[in-house]
Amino acid sequence: MEIKTNKYLGLKDYKVYIEDYKNDFIKVYNVPTLLGLGKHSFLIDVTKGKLVDGSEVRLEILDKDGSVIYTEFPKYREGLLRRVSI
Repeated sequence: MEIKTNKYLGLKDYKVYIEDYKNDFIKVYNVPTLLGLGKHSFLIDVTKGKLVDGSEVRLEILDKDGSVIYTEFPKYREGLLRRVSI
């Protein structure tokens, strides 16, 4: 069985221009409160007109020990939302 991994990007240490505490730029829906074995997912929505066209949205999920949890973006969309698989 192949174990999929993501490379550590260190996104938590990036300097950012705006902290989006009010979800004005990106909204996140249906995030599981507990991750057990197997696949999980949630949805993200980038607010139209808030980011420069062509902007890259990066995502990195770390566990309590700082290890990267594998994520992927399926190619299909759900309406205007994008699913993220964990």
